[in-house]
Amino acid sequence: MMEVHEVIEYYNQNGLNETLDYFDIDIIHKELRGKTVESRLVIDFYGKATIFIQPDLNENYEQFLKAHELGIINVI
Repeated sequence: MMEVHEVIEYYNQNGLNETLDYFDIDIIHKELRGKTVESRLVIDFYGKATIFIQPDLNENYEQFLKAHELGIINVI
C-alpha cells in the first residue's frame, strides 16, 4: 500500500489538490450532521469518490483532512 506522498509522486502530480483532480475526486464543503466529524468520504455505487468537508476550516487542517480521506481510498 502506498502512502499519500508516494501516490502524489507516482502519478507525477504537483500536490494534493492536483492528485484529487487526477482521480476525479470531488470536494464539497457542507455542514455535516453530527459534530464528531469534520470530513467524510462517500464512494457511490459506480466507484465515484466524493469528500465532504465542513466549511470555514483552517486551510492547513482542510489539506490534512483531504490527505486523510485520500489515504482511506488507498486502503479500500
